[in-house]
Amino acid sequence: MSGLFQEPPLQAPASVDLSAAQYHCIIIDTNGELALPTVGEYIDGVLKDAPEAGKTGTYDTRRGQRATVIAGGAVTVGALGSVLANGRVVISVTSTHERFCKFLSAGGDGEEVNVLFGTYDPVP
Repeated sequence: MSGLFQEPPLQAPASVDLSAAQYHCIIIDTNGELALPTVGEYIDGVLKDAPEAGKTGTYDTRRGQRATVIAGGAVTVGALGSVLANGRVVISVTSTHERFCKFLSAGGDGEEVNVLFGTYDPVP
């Protein structure tokens, strides 16, 4: 199909070993490197590969698109999600946590689940 614009992948070096963190949420740290977020933090994207420390990793930030993430506990379809310190995603229940996705599939701790990647208002 002509006329479609394909953005180049977003990439940055990993600040630590992220070889076990594919599909985990990431932040870009103050050095411009990929790192795992703190609990409830606003994330910069989802890691698409598994770089070792110092190696380039690819991440995705497409708001309004489906993404695959790793669940940090039991999740249900339609619930809104926030991030744990290990980059996994859980159902958001705290007003201080950034809600960045809606679950499109159910799953358990450590399982790949699908989410709608976006920005949602904080829990009331």
